[in-house]
Amino acid sequence: MLIVENDQQAGRECSIALQHLGYAPLISHSSAEALDIFARRPLSVAFIAYNLRDQGGLSLVQALSRTACTLNRSAHFVVMAGEVTLDIAVAAIRASAFDVLEKPLTPHAIRDVIRRISGIESKAMRRELLRRISDLGTELERVSRVLSAPLVSEQPNSAEYILHNEDRPPEAHELVAFIRRILRKEMQRRAIADGKLFGDPAWAMFLELMRSKLDGNRPVSVKGACIASGAPMSTALRLVRRLTDGGLITRIPDPNDRRRDFISLDFRIEEMMRSHLIDKFCAERAFG
Repeated sequence: MLIVENDQQAGRECSIALQHLGYAPLISHSSAEALDIFARRPLSVAFIAYNLRDQGGLSLVQALSRTACTLNRSAHFVVMAGEVTLDIAVAAIRASAFDVLEKPLTPHAIRDVIRRISGIESKAMRRELLRRISDLGTELERVSRVLSAPLVSEQPNSAEYILHNEDRPPEAHELVAFIRRILRKEMQRRAIADGKLFGDPAWAMFLELMRSKLDGNRPVSVKGACIASGAPMSTALRLVRRLTDGGLITRIPDPNDRRRDFISLDFRIEEMMRSHLIDKFCAERAFG
């Protein structure tokens, strides 16, 4: 592994973290030296500072990518930035970076990105996500049957049921308010353990897209969806890419600003989400 960092202290900290994981990284303090080392050594992973003085970190990523292609070598590049913004994350991905991490790097973040580079989780995670979504309709139908079966001791007579209008479907503004309550609860849940244990970025993103659809069909930008997910920006952007590749969301360029894209739920997912939310709303209204 290779570390390219102007800041010697930051380079040492990254090196120590990698050594604790069992690696023996090389450290370079310039782009020219990094290119020379990469060409001579069979390296497959490089951690590169975004703000290199002699050459921008993203320019170095592109140069190393070309070198790897010439040498017919598979390589992955992780960009390290003091503050990860949406612009930096998008530019890094376009430059062929595998990920963007915020400095100072933690052992947990380094371990996670190396595990993903190794491909231990990526394919399994995508298969699991697609399985969960495809099974959602079946699960919703089962839950709906359970919730619609009245308890004998609590079954109201027909006149009273109609009088209170408990069986009417919720209107759009009621569902919007209901989704907002769910999103608030999701935010509170993510706050536990700094969001590392109880967050569900894909579900939060789906809820935000559904809320915007019901609330006047308002467009949702990629940045807005990433923020709503509650995940780090680079993680959320990868999630958007996976959901788009899986056909679960649709990405549409902004006709007024070609630098921005909007996203929306696939119509099949939208209908399943609507059915699920209506069932939950009716259950909460009926049983409190």
